[in-house]
Amino acid sequence: YHQSVQSDIVGYIITPVTETQFLNRMRTIWDAMKKKKPGEKTKLSDTTFGFQIQTKRRILVVDDDPVCLRQMMNLLKNDYIVSVVKSGQDCLDFLKHDKPDLILLDYEMPEMNGVETLGKIRKHIDYDKIPVLFLTAVSDKQLVQEALLSKPQGYILKNSGSAAIIKKIESFFGG
Repeated sequence: YHQSVQSDIVGYIITPVTETQFLNRMRTIWDAMKKKKPGEKTKLSDTTFGFQIQTKRRILVVDDDPVCLRQMMNLLKNDYIVSVVKSGQDCLDFLKHDKPDLILLDYEMPEMNGVETLGKIRKHIDYDKIPVLFLTAVSDKQLVQEALLSKPQGYILKNSGSAAIIKKIESFFGG
């Protein structure tokens, strides 16, 4: 039986271990988790059993196109914890209970476009600091300039290709 799990903590225990060994290991992990920064990878191991604490960065993809959402999920799921929503309003609702490390935001969406969505994100004190990259097919110079006036952290064209999108995200995270 195999189940894929998206988690901030991934680990294993080589058994048998005593209860004391297990509890001491959990304390070590807890202390490491309190000290680490988001996205930082910490490796813990000893002769009895080892753990690797690996925190994946969390990305929220906002796009009204289900094909694009699926493509982005498939492109990013191995390296990031990916959530997807289909509208600006869904994005704002999502942010009420979860804070991603990055939002990839489409420009053209019905009801509330990307610029309007980013404006509402920036007006809310609880999530005004979340970085946003536009990920869109809009390449019209005037519309791009309008989007850049809302001060996103970047602008990626969807037709740039998978490798370019990954590279832009990795460079944003300092990779």
